[in-house]
Amino acid sequence: MDLYSLCTVILVVLISCLMAIYGRMMLERVKLPPGPTPLPIIGTLHKMNVSNIVHSLMKLKKTYGDIFTIYEGNRPCVVLCGYEAIKETLIDKPEEFSGRAYFPSVSDFTKGDELGFSNGEKWKELRNFCLITLCNFGMGKRSIEERIKEEAGYLIDMLRQKNGSPIDPKHHIHCSVANVICSVLFGKRFDYQDEELQKLVHCSQYNVRIMSNPWGLEEKKNPNYYNKNTMLMNIMVLIFAGTETMSNTLTYLFLLLLKHPNVAEKVCQEIDDVIGCRPPNYEDRYKMPYTEAFIHEAQRYADVVPLSLPYELTKATQLRNYTFRKGTVFIALLSSVHNDKTRFNNPEHFNPNNFLDENGKFKNNNALMPFSAGKRICPGMSLAVMEIFLYVITMLQNFTIKSPVPPEEISVAPVGVGLAHIPPNYEICLLPRSCSPKSKD
Repeated sequence: MDLYSLCTVILVVLISCLMAIYGRMMLERVKLPPGPTPLPIIGTLHKMNVSNIVHSLMKLKKTYGDIFTIYEGNRPCVVLCGYEAIKETLIDKPEEFSGRAYFPSVSDFTKGDELGFSNGEKWKELRNFCLITLCNFGMGKRSIEERIKEEAGYLIDMLRQKNGSPIDPKHHIHCSVANVICSVLFGKRFDYQDEELQKLVHCSQYNVRIMSNPWGLEEKKNPNYYNKNTMLMNIMVLIFAGTETMSNTLTYLFLLLLKHPNVAEKVCQEIDDVIGCRPPNYEDRYKMPYTEAFIHEAQRYADVVPLSLPYELTKATQLRNYTFRKGTVFIALLSSVHNDKTRFNNPEHFNPNNFLDENGKFKNNNALMPFSAGKRICPGMSLAVMEIFLYVITMLQNFTIKSPVPPEEISVAPVGVGLAHIPPNYEICLLPRSCSPKSKD
């Protein structure tokens, strides 16, 4: 057989295999929720803006409803949109939706040796171990509150040295937040100029950008899950999760205060009224409804984690008019929940009143899911909410924040729109502020 004939045979075989795979995919497609028609090899990539996946999915929601199917190559992924769809799945069927699907950019590195991307008994064991360990290290207790206050104090001291000149706060916040999780995991903090801390911050930022890249989406005794690699991988995941998401959230909060100076003024007034000159305590939040409403609305509006990591069904499940087999992959579009018009008034606008009742008291809203939902909810949530409150209060106690540009010229549009919404770069002037004694108990 000459070379031409051999190449022809190989080409025919490849095309035949491709058509067989595509034919099988199209047969399975009729059993799944509607969605754009996939193409061989690329799936529904032709329907996606790879620089803004979230926007593409929100656009598809308008056409196909709150549950639809997209394809990553020949792998179907069911997208969940809006509060009701996510409640019916992650919240009402937590066990079925406790699996984690394969995610190349992380899974290939960690080999499932950590709580974020492991499954089954291994995941349960590692998650329980992490929760117990973090609790023993002080998460949710007074001891961790003191560590956060101490680190916030170091940040204030460093920022005072800027003498009110315009600065980009992002890197300083990253270093400070990284020190909080380091103090929990390693029992020590690092100087902001420390080479190891700088490397850790850089790696956490780089890691999130990789994960946000659309091309990263292609009874017996328990076995021993504890070894050097599982410890290393879990520490890595806790550092990245406890640094990048937290610092992006805080960076966005201060950006929104610059954009809405009237909101900043109300928060500062509440700080003066309730706390005055003393250091803040986490329990102060119960007396500060407007500040709590601002923080919750900022988390909703900033939408720092708009897209969940992929879930994988642990067993066959009935949902609405569909029966999904074990192993089906689901993606929760958290951004669609935070912009759900049935749960928030004018969600496209920033408004702390979304979390206040008619009497000005704080009201919770189950549609706020900055830490995801269900059994895969972020295990460090209690640490994160404490950090956010204490950092915001400490900063506004010590500084009057000003923008070098008028509020109307400030952009809050994210620069990353994949797995994470990364806040844009901006400058802030931190003018030393004399604390005001509280005017009422």
